[in-house]
Formats: sequence, structure tokens, C-alpha cells
Amino acid sequence: MSKNKELETKRRRAVFALVSAALATGFASAVPTFTVEVPKQLTLMAADVALCGVIYEIYFGDKTKLTEEKLMDLLNEATTLGFLSSVAAYAGVKITQGMFDELMDFAGPSGWLLSGSLTGSQTFVIGLVCLRICEYRYKNSAFKAN
Repeated sequence: MSKNKELETKRRRAVFALVSAALATGFASAVPTFTVEVPKQLTLMAADVALCGVIYEIYFGDKTKLTEEKLMDLLNEATTLGFLSSVAAYAGVKITQGMFDELMDFAGPSGWLLSGSLTGSQTFVIGLVCLRICEYRYKNSAFKAN
């Protein structure tokens, strides 16, 4: 299979995983869970990290095994300020999202839809960043198989 055809197949699989995860986190966030919205958002944050791992496996799973070090490297490359600052900022966004979701629980279906849309959009953006990094590394063979 040519490299372009292989890249297209990997991209299609990664986009499918990304859209599926965004829909899943959006629906999970849209379901009102009074008083537990912040812990729910932190759980959804872990799902976003897992999505990056799935995208990595799609692009490089046939060549190398995903380790914690390589996942940290991938997540670190997604930010210019370093991994810890990006985790702190992202956790802050998710905690704020959880507090916003607590308020939206009382707004009824329109608030639930807004909450789910925001969470799904966040997951989509995180996944898209991971997809672009993996695709760049794949095209440039910057990620050496170990």
C-alpha cells in the first residue's frame, strides 16, 4: 500500500475515533448529574487523554508500543509551555466546565444541550490536536519505532 493511501486510511480511522469520542463525551456531559459535575468533568478529561492514546495507536501501533513516556511526549508536544502547565490549564478548564454544568443542570434541556455541546467541542479540539501531531510525525518519520 502506498504511503499516501496508508496515511488516508489512518486519518479516516483517527477522525472516526475522534468524532465518536466527542459525541460520547458530549452526551455524557449533557446528562444532568446534580452535585457531581466537577468529578464527571475530571473523568471526561481522562477520556480525552485516552483518545490521544487511541490516535497514537492508530498511527504508530504497527511500529511501536505506546508507553507512558511516549504518551507524555505526545501530550507535551501539544503545548508550547510544557506538559505540567497544559495539564493545569486543562484541569482548570474542566473544573470551570463542571461548575458551569452545575448551573446548567437547573436550566433544563436547553442547558443540558449547551453543556454537552461545550464538552464535546473540547474533546474534539483535544483530539484534533493529537491527530495533527501524530500525522505530522508519521509524515516526517520523526517518531522512531523502538
